[in-house]
Amino acid sequence: MSILAKTARVGAFAALLGAISSGAGAMTTEDFLAWLEANQKATPEFTEGEVITHDKSDKIRPFVPPGYQDEMIFDGMEVTIKDAGDISPADVYKEATAKHQGSVVLADDGAIENYVAGL
Repeated sequence: MSILAKTARVGAFAALLGAISSGAGAMTTEDFLAWLEANQKATPEFTEGEVITHDKSDKIRPFVPPGYQDEMIFDGMEVTIKDAGDISPADVYKEATAKHQGSVVLADDGAIENYVAGL
């Protein structure tokens, strides 16, 4: 499994758990940007099938945003690393992007206007 696939898998795990989490710790923009900068070149130090427990949690910390680490990394946790598989957008999403990409514009204030569907 490629490093990109491993990274994508952990990123998807973090995003999924982050999305369903209701009480993530307070995280400032500066905290997030510092974490992002520090981990830009992080490479996975885990393998497919490996079970990550709290004592090995430093292996996934570069892929878990700081506002979610307290909720996702705790004593007793177990995360089994799996191949991300194909994470390409669905055909219907790609088709919607192609169909509507010419209509969306970025306003002077940075707002997205005329967005219908797709990327």
